[in-house]
Amino acid sequence: AVVSLSKIDGSDTLQRETDRYGRFSAMLLSKTEYEISVAKEGYYTAKMRISTTLDSYDGDTIIPMQIKPVEIGEIFTLKNIYYDFDRWNLKLESEAELGRLITFMNDNPDVSIELGSHTDSRGSTEYNADLSSKRARNARYFLIINGIEADRITSKGYGESKLVNGCRDGTNCSEAEHAQNRRTEFKIIGYKGNISQE
Repeated sequence: AVVSLSKIDGSDTLQRETDRYGRFSAMLLSKTEYEISVAKEGYYTAKMRISTTLDSYDGDTIIPMQIKPVEIGEIFTLKNIYYDFDRWNLKLESEAELGRLITFMNDNPDVSIELGSHTDSRGSTEYNADLSSKRARNARYFLIINGIEADRITSKGYGESKLVNGCRDGTNCSEAEHAQNRRTEFKIIGYKGNISQE
């Protein structure tokens, strides 16, 4: 794996290769903030921040980091993606979560995703399918206008076809239970241009 240690102020970056056990060593400056990035082909990039400004920093620190292999078909639920009732325009508070997805896409430039939007079961099946398609397309557009290549993102509206609980038509459910079904997810569908055909 390749490890990059960048000063937060952007003034300097060190790069190291890990050994066969995933270990590396580097001399860091005292009283400095760093971001560590670990990249390896076939794995998601991992990042964390460390600081040598604390009095407890003694110049010899072990930094445990774990990288995770890219899995085609893996699904991640985006938290805090909000739309007004019966609308598909993103609410302002959704942009922070989509900003984290943009960071993920920038950190993992070989990954392609499907943005999927889901509704609860209230309303007709056809209406929910159409509404979720519009919501997914709108989220995709947000990523594109913020610099993510259009060919790395597809969108799909699932409507009420993939409920996460038993709140189907005619079932008495609480608002909180319905809310679990109203979600936006992204699925890994490709790596290095190889797109899953499922």
